[in-house]
Amino acid sequence: MAGMKLYQEQLPILNPHAFAALQKLVMAMADVANDTGKKTWFGKDKGTAAYDRFMSALKQTIIGMILDGNIKESSTVDEIVGALGDLLNKFSMAYPNWVDAYSFANAYFRPSQQEEYKSVINRLRSW
Repeated sequence: MAGMKLYQEQLPILNPHAFAALQKLVMAMADVANDTGKKTWFGKDKGTAAYDRFMSALKQTIIGMILDGNIKESSTVDEIVGALGDLLNKFSMAYPNWVDAYSFANAYFRPSQQEEYKSVINRLRSW
């Protein structure tokens, strides 16, 4: 499944920091989607480790968006979520093969969970 060549070329040029972080974020979202409820052979919860990587990648993505000028330090959570949604949408058009990751993002950032992800983003910004 080929993505849109335009976004494949523009994303790394226009958003170099956010693009690098988005690559890690998308992989982390796919891991959360696939590892939730699973355990290793030794009984360690895979979902917890995957969610921890997702939180770290989300924080790095927010920092990358600040460095690239997509958002400011003073941006509201709604502005951050909007800019993140735009970048994820462009990334999904450029690289559509990460279906699990994008379905996780749609479930995580759905409007009915607005208070939940807003508090997570506020917490990540304060770290």
